[in-house]
Amino acid sequence: MAYPVAGVVADFYENSFHQRIMPVVFEHDPRIENSVAIRIASKGMAAGELKVLMGNIEKEWKTLYPEERLAFHSLMKASPISMP
Repeated sequence: MAYPVAGVVADFYENSFHQRIMPVVFEHDPRIENSVAIRIASKGMAAGELKVLMGNIEKEWKTLYPEERLAFHSLMKASPISMP
């Protein structure tokens, strides 16, 4: 099956900066996808605002995927973010 090329990036580091950059392909295949990454620009955001934003994300998730569990994880912390 042929797929359109959506973009090309010159230097994309998938691993350590000490390793050689190797070719990488990102593809959208719902059959094997089990996560989504969302970058939240939370700098300067009050804790209450972040909680509301995460609640809105959870509400939308449940609308789209009512049978699927949603878990938030922070790349800045080692443990999942707990939601009430």
